Amino acid sequence: MIDALGSRQIVELALKSLIKKMGKLVVFGQAAEGEDATLDLFNLLVDEITIIPTLINPFTTSQAIRLLEQKKLQVEPLISHTFTLDEAQKGFDLHMESVPGTEKVVLRP
Repeated sequence: MIDALGSRQIVELALKSLIKKMGKLVVFGQAAEGEDATLDLFNLLVDEITIIPTLINPFTTSQAIRLLEQKKLQVEPLISHTFTLDEAQKGFDLHMESVPGTEKVVLRP
């Protein structure tokens, strides 16, 4: 699973219920300085979850958004499935199960 928001709630939800045994959580969303997340160390160890923190360049996000708004990046061909937030588990399941034809899964509010 990838957290692109930098949200404490997303990280906690991912660790609690979305990541399966031996799963990975990549965190590259920019959280506020000092923002804490709670995690269950026992389940982290028993389920052998890997947390991979990454640092993104904060100066590229606005440029990427601008390119998307100007339609200079064609991302639609990469999107194979779209779900609402209430259907998020379906999207994660498709991704985790490597269902043929699944490229990028988008969650929309």
